Amino acid sequence: MKIRIPRLVVRAWDITGDWSNVAIWNRGRLEVRRLDVLLVLGGLSCVGYYWLASGWQGALAGGAMYVLVAMMALWML
Repeated sequence: MKIRIPRLVVRAWDITGDWSNVAIWNRGRLEVRRLDVLLVLGGLSCVGYYWLASGWQGALAGGAMYVLVAMMALWML
């Protein structure tokens, strides 16, 4: 089965990938990219939401779930 992805989607994906993989801070072998900052901000917003919704236990569960989903997503690529 051949799946065709529209050119508009492919072009948008390439532009987003090129934008997010730019190094914004280098120090020796340590390199921080825009994508790293976005992942940290997403994690903080997830933990903050669950903190407001159900306290520290919810924040702990939400943070653990965010880390689990991020690890699975990164390891599957």
